[in-house]
Amino acid sequence: MNNSLKQITFNKKSTFFLGAGSSIDAGLPSAKDLYTRIYHLLGNHAHDTSIKDHWQHIFEKIHSHCGKDIEETISLIKQIGDYPEDIAILLEFLDATANNSVKELTRDFQALFGFINETCLQEIFEITDNSRVAYIKKFVSLAGHFAMNVFTLNYDNVVELAAKDSSVSLFDGTSISESCDFPLFTNNFSTTERCINLYKLHGSISWKIDLLSPAPRMISANNLGNQFTHPAMVFGKRDKLRSDGFFLDLLFEFNRKLLQSDKLCIIGYSFSDEHINKFMTQWWSSDISQQVIIVDPAINSVKKIPDIISWSWGHGGAKITKGNRDYIDIFPKRESKQVIPVKDSANNFFDLL
Repeated sequence: MNNSLKQITFNKKSTFFLGAGSSIDAGLPSAKDLYTRIYHLLGNHAHDTSIKDHWQHIFEKIHSHCGKDIEETISLIKQIGDYPEDIAILLEFLDATANNSVKELTRDFQALFGFINETCLQEIFEITDNSRVAYIKKFVSLAGHFAMNVFTLNYDNVVELAAKDSSVSLFDGTSISESCDFPLFTNNFSTTERCINLYKLHGSISWKIDLLSPAPRMISANNLGNQFTHPAMVFGKRDKLRSDGFFLDLLFEFNRKLLQSDKLCIIGYSFSDEHINKFMTQWWSSDISQQVIIVDPAINSVKKIPDIISWSWGHGGAKITKGNRDYIDIFPKRESKQVIPVKDSANNFFDLL
């Protein structure tokens, strides 16, 4: 563990950002492993062999078409189901479906996306075993000292389950109204001490948007089969800034809270979402002195001023080397600002808090 962490204290002006890497210790898959998990679930759950083979073939072909990006794969399947005119673009590489009518293909993609969202993702991301989230309880316990603002791109319920098991108050922007039995998204977070405000920027496995409601309404997991709902989760670049529901509200709240912070702790994030990176860079460019803590076992080197930050002068930004990929321009060069790399798993980092 980096010695610099001994000098770090977290408080109510700290913002925490959780990527997929923060949930791997709960047994949840990485983006690469998610493809494999869904592929096998399609085979295990399909009710006859022809559908199983057909769905797996489509899924595999589109995944290759999307450059092995699982979020883009799910997003494209959804888009084709919603907009069947796009199917013609795919006929040339979906050879097994080339003889099917557009109507039949539309049904295929709608059924495939529905099954992925309502069965596969539910089975993968919804956790019921408390022992799987024990590793994150020390992180959750920070809420005993101050109100934590935690932003995440994850769909799972790891933080929610850990908070419940630790008797920590958690607010996610939803509330129950007197006129409705379902939770409504109200953007209502707590300003009191000793709680967690959890902002799920890309939605949640337990949320759906009720299309018949005049206001965005989350439906519980028990109602996922409702034909008048669609997933309250976003996948891929084409979905990230969608205007329906409450996603833009959450994104603006991320920007607002970040600008009030002097410390950003990033745990298990791949820096692959451009709209998130933009807000981080905007915050980093403000006038206050700031610290960034980046926790990731794949980080090879992050250097800070004058001898730890490796500057990419051509771009004027910090060059973060992680595995074989470089992330440039996330944190442009600024005096009196510090980037602290922590080459470790989320589990080990949480354990030392």
